[in-house]
Amino acid sequence: MTEMKEKQDIEILMWQRKSEELKSKLDQFEWDDGGSPEKIKKPIEELGKVTESDVIKMQSIIAELNETIKELTLDNEDLQTLLEEQRTLRINAEKSKSVEPIPDNMKTENEYMEIVNQKQALQNEIYNISSEKVKLQDELNYIIKLNSEQLEKLRELEEEKIKLEKLLKKEMK
Repeated sequence: MTEMKEKQDIEILMWQRKSEELKSKLDQFEWDDGGSPEKIKKPIEELGKVTESDVIKMQSIIAELNETIKELTLDNEDLQTLLEEQRTLRINAEKSKSVEPIPDNMKTENEYMEIVNQKQALQNEIYNISSEKVKLQDELNYIIKLNSEQLEKLRELEEEKIKLEKLLKKEMK
């Protein structure tokens, strides 16, 4: 579980870095007084490609998290069954309890407490993973929105470029 958390932390840092890269790519446009791009430091096509791969990676991460949640849910159900068995054993042991503790009963109670602790840990993990899934879904939606905005800006810039090229050709004639 710690490895999965570390992996998620690394992936989150990767996404933050990619987001910063996209912001810096957008900031690379220099504008003149007329409101049109004067110089583009990197090809415009790179902007669209980066975010599409980000979207695919985020979807893959979400799918992995969904699988993890399913596995943890199954583990939780198994532990619930064991917990019920232990409760039954504990209740039976309490019914036949004598004044002095029986070592077997103590072992059973310790096992019961261990299972209760495991169940709680798994429930916490399910909650954390679910929260992470929601967070990643929000990030994915944000990236998709940014991608759409960047594609729209790209389209506008390409149209402006075509207009400027036509104007330049007319002035050169």
